[in-house]
This record gives sequence, C-alpha cells and structure tokens, in this order.
Amino acid sequence: MVREHELYYGAALLKLISLSEYPVEIKPFASFKGNSSYVINGKVGIYIKHSTLRMSPWGFTFQRIHQDELTQLEAAFNDTFLLLICETDGVVILASPEVKTLLNLNHGGTQWISVKRGKREQYQVKGSNGQLAFKVADSDYPRKLLAALKLTKE
Repeated sequence: MVREHELYYGAALLKLISLSEYPVEIKPFASFKGNSSYVINGKVGIYIKHSTLRMSPWGFTFQRIHQDELTQLEAAFNDTFLLLICETDGVVILASPEVKTLLNLNHGGTQWISVKRGKREQYQVKGSNGQLAFKVADSDYPRKLLAALKLTKE
C-alpha cells in the first residue's frame, strides 16, 4: 500500500531528479527514524512536509520533534532546506536562514508556517515567529537545491 506522504514526497523528489543534469542520490537522514528528513548526494539536508488542502492557504505544523529534527539536520550539513509541498499546486523551498525567520526552533511549543498563493502569483510565507519580506517563486524548487548541490551546468 502506498501511503499518502509517499505520493507527495515522491513527486517532489522526482522533480528534483528529472531536472538535475547529474546523478542524484537520496538517502534517509540517519539521525532520525522518521520519514521527513533526507540527505541529497551526501552533502545537503532536506526536510519535507506536505499539506493535502486543495487550495491556499496551506498550513504546516511543527511539533517539538519536528523542530528537533530540523535542528539536527542543520547541525549536520552546511546547506539545509525545508520543502513545503502545497498539495498539487507546487513546492515552496526555504533555506535554513529563511526557516529561522519563520520558526523559533528553540521555542519547544507547537509552531506553524502558512503558505498563501493567489492565482498566477508567487507564494507568501509567514510563520509563528515572523514572515518573509519577499515572495517565493514556484520555479525556486528545485533550482535552489540544485544550485546548492552544484548539479547544474554553468
């Protein structure tokens, strides 16, 4: 049986693999037994969450265990990204400094991120700790991740 999160995660990871000009190796992040953290080519960490809401705004909740996992991933890799899958609309990619604008990973309580997008617009992202001063383009994923991995021809 294919679980719901596997469909969403698989679609996001397939987009990464399909658009890369070089081989991509994806492994689970060994420090956690969950199914949300992965290591790309042994050098970049990603944490994935998904929302099944059909329309904007999409909400993402971060319990203490999720915050701990993000913190450990960030400690293990220079480059880490949070991927927020907004049903079938697209994937919002956030680098570690952007995540810190949205979430206080030392807080301990439940935190959240909300993603909003109007028709033919970019994503507006805010969290329990603040909001981004800019909008996130749909085309940022997987471009930003591939750039961090140096998997595009210059």
